[in-house]
Amino acid sequence: MTVSKYRKKIVNGLTICMLVLILPGCNITENDLIGGTWVATSGYIDGEATGEPDCGQFALGMRFVDEETLYVGEPGEEEEFEYEIRDGIDYYGEERRFIEFFNVNRKEEALKEKSEDEVPKGMYSFGSFAIERGGKDAFGMETRPGKSEGKHCYMERQDSE
Repeated sequence: MTVSKYRKKIVNGLTICMLVLILPGCNITENDLIGGTWVATSGYIDGEATGEPDCGQFALGMRFVDEETLYVGEPGEEEEFEYEIRDGIDYYGEERRFIEFFNVNRKEEALKEKSEDEVPKGMYSFGSFAIERGGKDAFGMETRPGKSEGKHCYMERQDSE
């Protein structure tokens, strides 16, 4: 084997190793969101930050405090939510990562007379968004990926705690 063939095998092997290490980090996790205040800086359509944000009260700011709790809104007027990140299939059959928000007040009302097993999460769900990492301190979320008529916004971390 000549030196150049040997070098190609090493480079190819290193490239494969790098992809194996990098690709799992592409999915956003709860730990990526904790800390700081996230605010909508633009819309997010078809994988690109573009236009004006359209994601309701989430555009006012989000503070993820742990793996299941976040506060939404402006400081002093924040509302408590729970959230869950999961993998699923979108409208087009594509595998995506989703974040679903649950209104804590609605949940408490729904559970006053029934157990958690008896109340479907949909009764207190505040919406589900496809979510994609946009960098260490950014992510995009949209209710109908690739469609401008759904809710969508590109969130950036403004400060760290």
